[in-house]
Order: sequence, then structure tokens, then C-alpha cells
Amino acid sequence: MAVFSSSAYAATLQIDFSSDAGTQVGWEGLGGTADGTPKSGAFSGYTDLAAGNITVTVAGTGLFNRGHNNSTGAGSDFVGTDLDALYADILARNTAGGTINLTIAGLAVGTYQITTHHLINTPSPGTFALDVQDADSASFSQSIGTFTQGTGVSGASGSFNPNVITFDVVSNGTDPVLVRMTQVTASSGGNTGGWYGFNGMEIAVPEPSSAVLFGLGTLGFLLRRRR
Repeated sequence: MAVFSSSAYAATLQIDFSSDAGTQVGWEGLGGTADGTPKSGAFSGYTDLAAGNITVTVAGTGLFNRGHNNSTGAGSDFVGTDLDALYADILARNTAGGTINLTIAGLAVGTYQITTHHLINTPSPGTFALDVQDADSASFSQSIGTFTQGTGVSGASGSFNPNVITFDVVSNGTDPVLVRMTQVTASSGGNTGGWYGFNGMEIAVPEPSSAVLFGLGTLGFLLRRRR
């Protein structure tokens, strides 16, 4: 079951999937630049998420780096954001139907918040669906939802309407967490199925909320009084 959470998060791993127009400052880059091949990276030092490496792989037929979101290259404005380089390029498909598959391996046992970013420069976006397989879901039985591909045009007169989708996943410490992006309706752009894809993602671990901490403090006070 997808759980949408408003609690505070820390220890965030942020990954910019495509570096075609430059990697977002402060974010990790995903390896691999050749079109048509999976992109993969191993990330260490995120001890609140994993004891060792977290390996992230993105794969799919017709998958390639695409920098057309920003006609003037990395660093130009997308109105209302400071994530210019993240949204300036995209790891995309231009093939009718099919999927983009995201694999997250190495997470420790626990619940994690995933945020995915989707924005593409096309005049008539299509729709896509996100589904998840994790320790709480058999196959891709956890449906996050169906979304219209977010759009953006750089410059002062441009629009900025990205998809920023947040959901929780559960890791058993052994099996990878899988996220599948499926094209439902093609966009009008491109010469086959129309562009669609991922700009990047974030993985975070929940902190105890202030309400939980307050409840624990109250319980401790009552126990002391009882003794």
C-alpha cells in the first residue's frame, strides 16, 4: 500500500538521472551516457539508508539521455525552481508503449520515502502510470497512480509544471525495490510514441515526528508519576 507522508525526512540520497545538460549541484549523477543502454550508479556514505552501497539502475528499450528541455543549456531559468540542471535534461524514451524500469538495491530493512521528478518540453504531453514492487507488494501490485507528463519551458515567459510524486516503499533488506513507469497515452511530440521519462529521484528515511516525540515524553512522565 502506498503511504503518503508529511513527516520530516533526513539522510536524503538525491540522484540526477541524466547529465546531458549538466548534473544538478548537490545531487549524485547516474552513470552511463550511451543511448539505448541501462544507466547505473552505486552510492556510498548514506549510512541511515544502507550499511553498504545503494545501487540504482534505470533501464528500458529506447532509453536515452535527452537535453531538449532547456534550449540554452544547463543554468537557464525554469520559472519557480532552483533545480535548473535537474529539469534541463531527462532520461527519456521515445517509443510507443513499454516501460522505464527503476531498480533500487541495497536499502536496509525499513520504510523509505521516494520522490520522483518528471518534466518534459512537449506541447501536448501524454500520461504515464507508476507502479511499485517492494516488501509489501507482490509483483507490481502497488499502484501509485496515473499522471499527465509534467511540462516546462525555460525563460521568463515559460511555464513550469513538473510532476513531483512522493510515496513510501518498504525494504526487507534483501530484495530490491522496483519502480515501473509505463506510458499510458503517448504525447504528440517525437516521431513514434512521444517523449516521456524521469529527470531524477530522491530516497529519504523518516525521522520521528514531533508528535511521536511528544507522546513518548508524556508516557515517560506518567510512568514516573505512577512509580
